[in-house]
Amino acid sequence: MKRFLYGAAAALALLGPASALSTADANKAVESFIAAPGFAAFDVEQIHDPASKYEAMFPKPENPGALHADAEISPVEKALLLVDAYEAQQPDRMRYQVSYGHVVEDADGEQQVVYLVEVRRYNLGPLIHKETQKEYGPENTADAEAFGIGPDVAWRFAFATVQGNNALALSGSRAVIGEGTVQLDETAESAACLSGPCRSIAARAVEFVPAGAGPAEPLTPEATQTPYFVSASDGDLPISRAAYVARSLQSLLGLSAGGVWTMPETPEAGAPGEPFLVIQVDQNLGQEIVSEGVGGLTRLNDDSISAIYASAVFWSSDPPSEAQRRTVKR
Repeated sequence: MKRFLYGAAAALALLGPASALSTADANKAVESFIAAPGFAAFDVEQIHDPASKYEAMFPKPENPGALHADAEISPVEKALLLVDAYEAQQPDRMRYQVSYGHVVEDADGEQQVVYLVEVRRYNLGPLIHKETQKEYGPENTADAEAFGIGPDVAWRFAFATVQGNNALALSGSRAVIGEGTVQLDETAESAACLSGPCRSIAARAVEFVPAGAGPAEPLTPEATQTPYFVSASDGDLPISRAAYVARSLQSLLGLSAGGVWTMPETPEAGAPGEPFLVIQVDQNLGQEIVSEGVGGLTRLNDDSISAIYASAVFWSSDPPSEAQRRTVKR
Protein backbone atom coordinates (compact mmCIF):
# COMPACT_ATOMS: atom_id res chain seq x y z
CA MET A 1 0.00 0.00 0.00
CA LYS A 2 1.33 3.42 -0.86
CA ARG A 3 2.95 4.88 2.22
CA PHE A 4 1.38 8.34 1.72
CA LEU A 5 -1.92 6.72 2.68
CA TYR A 6 -0.61 5.79 6.09
CA GLY A 7 1.00 9.02 7.20
CA ALA A 8 3.42 7.70 9.80
CA ALA A 9 4.89 4.25 9.24
CA ALA A 10 3.16 1.65 11.39
CA ALA A 11 2.68 -2.06 11.78
CA LEU A 12 -0.91 -3.03 11.03
CA ALA A 13 -2.96 -6.08 11.99
CA LEU A 14 -1.69 -9.43 10.70
CA LEU A 15 -3.85 -11.69 8.56
CA GLY A 16 -3.47 -15.08 6.93
CA PRO A 17 -1.20 -15.12 3.86
CA ALA A 18 -3.87 -16.64 1.61
CA SER A 19 -5.81 -13.37 1.52
CA ALA A 20 -2.89 -10.99 0.98
CA LEU A 21 -2.41 -8.98 -2.23
CA SER A 22 0.63 -7.45 -3.82
CA THR A 23 1.26 -3.80 -3.05
CA ALA A 24 0.10 -2.77 -6.53
CA ASP A 25 -3.13 -4.78 -6.38
CA ALA A 26 -3.96 -3.67 -2.83
CA ASN A 27 -3.35 -0.05 -3.70
CA LYS A 28 -5.55 -0.34 -6.79
CA ALA A 29 -8.42 -1.86 -4.80
CA VAL A 30 -8.34 0.89 -2.17
CA GLU A 31 -8.06 3.73 -4.65
CA SER A 32 -10.87 2.40 -6.86
CA PHE A 33 -13.11 2.15 -3.80
CA ILE A 34 -12.46 5.70 -2.57
CA ALA A 35 -12.35 7.38 -5.99
CA ALA A 36 -15.48 5.72 -7.40
CA PRO A 37 -17.44 7.69 -10.04
CA GLY A 38 -19.43 10.53 -8.48
CA PHE A 39 -17.38 10.67 -5.28
CA ALA A 40 -15.42 13.79 -4.36
CA ALA A 41 -12.36 13.56 -2.14
CA PHE A 42 -12.66 14.45 1.56
CA ASP A 43 -9.65 15.82 3.45
CA VAL A 44 -9.13 13.38 6.33
CA GLU A 45 -6.32 15.52 7.79
CA GLN A 46 -8.93 17.78 9.43
CA ILE A 47 -10.62 14.98 11.40
CA HIS A 48 -8.44 15.14 14.51
CA ASP A 49 -7.94 18.89 14.58
CA PRO A 50 -8.85 19.92 18.16
CA ALA A 51 -11.55 22.26 16.84
CA SER A 52 -13.06 19.80 14.35
CA LYS A 53 -16.74 18.86 14.30
CA TYR A 54 -15.71 15.25 14.77
CA GLU A 55 -13.65 15.88 17.91
CA ALA A 56 -16.64 17.76 19.38
CA MET A 57 -18.44 14.42 19.60
CA PHE A 58 -16.01 13.30 22.32
CA PRO A 59 -15.75 14.64 25.89
CA LYS A 60 -12.59 16.64 26.47
CA PRO A 61 -10.10 14.45 28.39
CA GLU A 62 -8.68 15.82 31.60
CA ASN A 63 -5.28 14.39 30.76
CA PRO A 64 -4.83 14.05 26.99
CA GLY A 65 -2.72 11.06 26.03
CA ALA A 66 -0.80 9.98 22.99
CA LEU A 67 -3.80 8.14 21.52
CA HIS A 68 -6.87 9.81 20.07
CA ALA A 69 -10.08 9.72 22.08
CA ASP A 70 -11.52 7.31 19.50
CA ALA A 71 -8.55 4.94 19.62
CA GLU A 72 -10.58 1.81 20.47
CA ILE A 73 -13.69 2.30 18.34
CA SER A 74 -14.32 0.31 15.19
CA PRO A 75 -13.97 1.64 11.64
CA VAL A 76 -17.75 1.24 11.26
CA GLU A 77 -18.46 3.43 14.30
CA LYS A 78 -15.96 6.02 13.18
CA ALA A 79 -17.41 6.18 9.67
CA LEU A 80 -20.91 6.78 11.07
CA LEU A 81 -19.66 9.47 13.45
CA LEU A 82 -17.80 11.20 10.63
CA VAL A 83 -20.87 11.26 8.39
CA ASP A 84 -22.97 12.86 11.11
CA ALA A 85 -20.19 15.30 12.00
CA TYR A 86 -19.58 16.63 8.50
CA GLU A 87 -23.04 16.68 6.98
CA ALA A 88 -24.42 20.22 7.18
CA GLN A 89 -28.03 19.04 7.46
CA GLN A 90 -29.09 16.68 10.22
CA PRO A 91 -32.40 15.04 9.24
CA ASP A 92 -34.49 13.53 12.03
CA ARG A 93 -35.78 10.53 10.08
CA MET A 94 -32.94 8.57 8.57
CA ARG A 95 -31.88 5.20 7.30
CA TYR A 96 -28.21 4.23 7.27
CA GLN A 97 -26.84 1.34 5.25
CA VAL A 98 -23.27 0.44 6.13
CA SER A 99 -21.02 -2.04 4.38
CA TYR A 100 -17.57 -3.18 5.46
CA GLY A 101 -14.81 -5.09 3.71
CA HIS A 102 -11.03 -5.04 3.89
CA VAL A 103 -7.93 -5.38 1.77
CA VAL A 104 -4.73 -7.05 2.90
CA GLU A 105 -1.33 -6.20 1.47
CA ASP A 106 1.81 -8.27 1.72
CA ALA A 107 4.62 -5.69 1.65
CA ASP A 108 8.02 -7.35 1.85
CA GLY A 109 6.64 -10.13 4.03
CA GLU A 110 4.76 -7.79 6.38
CA GLN A 111 1.00 -8.08 6.05
CA GLN A 112 -1.11 -5.00 6.53
CA VAL A 113 -4.87 -4.45 6.43
CA VAL A 114 -6.96 -1.53 5.23
CA TYR A 115 -10.62 -1.37 6.31
CA LEU A 116 -13.03 -0.12 3.63
CA VAL A 117 -16.34 1.29 4.89
CA GLU A 118 -19.22 2.81 2.95
CA VAL A 119 -22.08 4.63 4.67
CA ARG A 120 -25.18 5.51 2.69
CA ARG A 121 -27.53 7.82 4.61
CA TYR A 122 -31.06 8.23 3.30
CA ASN A 123 -33.18 11.14 4.48
CA LEU A 124 -36.72 9.76 4.68
CA GLY A 125 -38.14 12.97 6.17
CA PRO A 126 -39.50 14.34 2.86
CA LEU A 127 -41.29 11.06 2.09
CA ILE A 128 -42.78 10.78 5.59
CA HIS A 129 -43.84 14.44 5.37
CA LYS A 130 -45.65 13.72 2.09
CA GLU A 131 -47.35 10.63 3.51
CA THR A 132 -48.41 12.52 6.66
CA GLN A 133 -49.96 15.29 4.57
CA LYS A 134 -51.85 12.68 2.57
CA GLU A 135 -53.22 11.00 5.70
CA TYR A 136 -53.94 13.98 7.94
CA GLY A 137 -54.07 16.91 5.51
CA PRO A 138 -51.55 19.71 4.93
CA GLU A 139 -53.28 21.90 7.50
CA ASN A 140 -52.59 19.32 10.22
CA THR A 141 -48.99 18.63 9.22
CA ALA A 142 -45.89 20.49 10.33
CA ASP A 143 -43.63 22.02 7.68
CA ALA A 144 -40.97 20.05 5.84
CA GLU A 145 -38.16 21.32 8.06
CA ALA A 146 -39.80 19.67 11.08
CA PHE A 147 -39.45 16.29 9.36
CA GLY A 148 -35.86 16.85 8.29
CA ILE A 149 -34.34 18.27 5.14
CA GLY A 150 -31.14 17.45 3.29
CA PRO A 151 -29.93 15.12 0.54
CA ASP A 152 -29.26 11.40 0.56
CA VAL A 153 -25.49 10.96 0.75
CA ALA A 154 -22.85 8.27 0.53
CA TRP A 155 -19.44 8.41 2.19
CA ARG A 156 -16.47 6.09 1.76
CA PHE A 157 -13.49 5.74 4.04
CA ALA A 158 -10.28 3.74 4.16
CA PHE A 159 -9.00 3.14 7.70
CA ALA A 160 -6.05 1.32 9.23
CA THR A 161 -4.77 0.42 12.68
CA VAL A 162 -1.90 2.81 13.31
CA GLN A 163 0.13 3.18 16.51
CA GLY A 164 -2.65 1.95 18.80
CA ASN A 165 -5.49 3.70 16.99
CA ASN A 166 -7.90 1.06 15.67
CA ALA A 167 -9.28 3.16 12.81
CA LEU A 168 -7.08 5.99 11.64
CA ALA A 169 -8.55 7.50 8.46
CA LEU A 170 -6.28 7.18 5.44
CA SER A 171 -8.59 8.68 2.84
CA GLY A 172 -12.26 9.49 2.30
CA SER A 173 -14.81 10.65 -0.23
CA ARG A 174 -18.45 11.79 -0.48
CA ALA A 175 -21.25 11.69 -3.04
CA VAL A 176 -24.84 12.95 -3.18
CA ILE A 177 -27.01 9.98 -4.19
CA GLY A 178 -30.47 11.57 -4.08
CA GLU A 179 -32.23 14.87 -3.52
CA GLY A 180 -35.41 16.71 -4.46
CA THR A 181 -38.29 14.79 -6.01
CA VAL A 182 -36.47 11.45 -5.96
CA GLN A 183 -36.73 11.51 -2.17
CA LEU A 184 -40.54 11.59 -2.43
CA ASP A 185 -40.76 8.26 -4.24
CA GLU A 186 -40.09 5.18 -2.15
CA THR A 187 -40.08 3.04 -5.28
CA ALA A 188 -37.34 5.15 -6.91
CA GLU A 189 -34.40 3.04 -7.96
CA SER A 190 -31.74 2.90 -5.29
CA ALA A 191 -29.20 0.49 -3.91
CA ALA A 192 -30.78 -2.19 -1.76
CA CYS A 193 -30.71 -2.06 2.03
CA LEU A 194 -31.10 -5.10 4.27
CA SER A 195 -34.84 -4.53 4.70
CA GLY A 196 -35.44 -3.87 0.98
CA PRO A 197 -35.44 -0.68 -1.15
CA CYS A 198 -33.54 1.94 0.82
CA ARG A 199 -36.13 4.69 0.47
CA SER A 200 -39.07 2.46 1.38
CA ILE A 201 -40.75 3.07 4.73
CA ALA A 202 -42.90 -0.05 4.39
CA ALA A 203 -40.24 -2.36 5.86
CA ARG A 204 -38.06 -1.73 8.89
CA ALA A 205 -34.68 -2.98 10.02
CA VAL A 206 -35.86 -5.17 12.91
CA GLU A 207 -38.41 -6.89 10.67
CA PHE A 208 -35.67 -8.27 8.44
CA VAL A 209 -35.39 -12.06 8.48
CA PRO A 210 -32.81 -13.51 6.08
CA ALA A 211 -33.76 -16.43 3.89
CA GLY A 212 -32.92 -19.70 5.58
CA ALA A 213 -32.49 -18.15 9.03
CA GLY A 214 -33.17 -20.24 12.08
CA PRO A 215 -35.39 -19.16 14.99
CA ALA A 216 -34.46 -16.01 16.88
CA GLU A 217 -32.25 -16.38 19.91
CA PRO A 218 -32.90 -13.71 22.60
CA LEU A 219 -29.74 -12.01 23.83
CA THR A 220 -28.79 -9.64 26.60
CA PRO A 221 -25.66 -7.85 25.41
CA GLU A 222 -23.58 -6.04 27.95
CA ALA A 223 -23.99 -2.27 27.96
CA THR A 224 -20.72 -0.81 26.74
CA GLN A 225 -19.35 2.58 27.65
CA THR A 226 -18.63 4.68 24.58
CA PRO A 227 -15.86 7.28 24.36
CA TYR A 228 -18.24 9.53 22.39
CA PHE A 229 -21.58 11.12 23.30
CA VAL A 230 -24.24 8.46 22.71
CA SER A 231 -27.17 10.84 22.26
CA ALA A 232 -27.53 12.77 19.02
CA SER A 233 -29.56 15.62 20.53
CA ASP A 234 -30.02 17.50 23.78
CA GLY A 235 -33.81 17.23 23.85
CA ASP A 236 -36.00 15.42 26.35
CA LEU A 237 -36.10 12.34 24.11
CA PRO A 238 -32.64 12.10 22.54
CA ILE A 239 -32.03 9.59 19.78
CA SER A 240 -29.21 7.06 19.97
CA ARG A 241 -26.44 7.76 17.50
CA ALA A 242 -26.20 5.31 14.62
CA ALA A 243 -22.64 4.63 15.75
CA TYR A 244 -23.91 3.39 19.13
CA VAL A 245 -26.42 1.11 17.39
CA ALA A 246 -23.63 -0.29 15.21
CA ARG A 247 -21.40 -0.72 18.27
CA SER A 248 -24.04 -2.83 20.00
CA LEU A 249 -24.76 -4.91 16.90
CA GLN A 250 -21.04 -5.61 16.47
CA SER A 251 -20.98 -6.84 20.06
CA LEU A 252 -23.90 -9.17 19.36
CA LEU A 253 -22.08 -10.49 16.30
CA GLY A 254 -18.92 -11.19 18.31
CA LEU A 255 -16.87 -8.38 16.75
CA SER A 256 -15.93 -6.63 19.97
CA ALA A 257 -14.73 -7.49 23.44
CA GLY A 258 -15.51 -4.97 26.16
CA GLY A 259 -16.34 -2.43 23.48
CA VAL A 260 -12.99 -2.84 21.70
CA TRP A 261 -13.20 -3.65 17.97
CA THR A 262 -12.17 -7.12 16.85
CA MET A 263 -11.60 -7.44 13.12
CA PRO A 264 -13.66 -10.21 11.47
CA GLU A 265 -11.95 -13.09 9.73
CA THR A 266 -11.29 -12.58 6.04
CA PRO A 267 -13.70 -14.67 3.92
CA GLU A 268 -12.15 -17.30 1.71
CA ALA A 269 -14.07 -16.15 -1.37
CA GLY A 270 -14.88 -12.76 -2.85
CA ALA A 271 -13.09 -9.91 -4.56
CA PRO A 272 -10.63 -7.73 -2.59
CA GLY A 273 -12.58 -5.29 -0.44
CA GLU A 274 -15.94 -6.94 -1.17
CA PRO A 275 -18.30 -6.21 1.76
CA PHE A 276 -19.11 -9.02 4.16
CA LEU A 277 -20.32 -7.08 7.22
CA VAL A 278 -23.54 -5.11 6.63
CA ILE A 279 -25.54 -2.96 9.03
CA GLN A 280 -28.80 -1.05 8.67
CA VAL A 281 -29.95 1.57 11.18
CA ASP A 282 -33.43 3.12 11.05
CA GLN A 283 -34.09 6.26 13.10
CA ASN A 284 -37.51 7.74 13.86
CA LEU A 285 -39.32 6.15 10.92
CA GLY A 286 -42.56 5.64 12.85
CA GLN A 287 -44.55 7.42 15.51
CA GLU A 288 -41.92 7.00 18.24
CA ILE A 289 -38.45 8.37 18.96
CA VAL A 290 -36.52 5.14 18.51
CA SER A 291 -33.60 3.60 16.66
CA GLU A 292 -33.72 0.10 15.21
CA GLY A 293 -30.78 -1.82 13.89
CA VAL A 294 -29.91 -5.05 12.13
CA GLY A 295 -26.46 -6.30 11.23
CA GLY A 296 -25.15 -9.31 9.39
CA LEU A 297 -21.78 -11.03 9.28
CA THR A 298 -21.88 -12.88 5.97
CA ARG A 299 -19.68 -15.34 4.07
CA LEU A 300 -18.41 -16.94 7.27
CA ASN A 301 -15.55 -19.43 7.22
CA ASP A 302 -17.67 -22.04 8.96
CA ASP A 303 -18.61 -25.55 7.86
CA SER A 304 -22.23 -25.33 9.05
CA ILE A 305 -23.16 -21.62 9.30
CA SER A 306 -22.98 -19.24 6.36
CA ALA A 307 -24.06 -16.02 8.12
CA ILE A 308 -25.09 -14.55 11.47
CA TYR A 309 -27.56 -11.69 11.87
CA ALA A 310 -28.39 -9.64 14.96
CA SER A 311 -31.08 -7.02 15.58
CA ALA A 312 -32.09 -4.74 18.44
CA VAL A 313 -34.17 -1.70 19.39
CA PHE A 314 -32.68 1.39 21.06
CA TRP A 315 -34.61 3.86 23.18
CA SER A 316 -32.67 7.04 23.87
CA SER A 317 -29.20 6.16 25.20
CA ASP A 318 -30.37 3.04 27.04
CA PRO A 319 -28.84 -0.38 26.42
CA PRO A 320 -30.49 -2.22 23.53
CA SER A 321 -33.74 -4.08 24.06
CA GLU A 322 -35.38 -6.88 22.06
CA ALA A 323 -31.90 -8.01 21.09
CA GLN A 324 -31.81 -11.25 19.17
CA ARG A 325 -29.64 -13.27 16.85
CA ARG A 326 -30.39 -15.56 13.91
CA THR A 327 -28.11 -17.98 12.11
CA VAL A 328 -28.26 -19.11 8.49
CA LYS A 329 -27.23 -22.71 7.92
CA ARG A 330 -25.32 -23.82 4.88
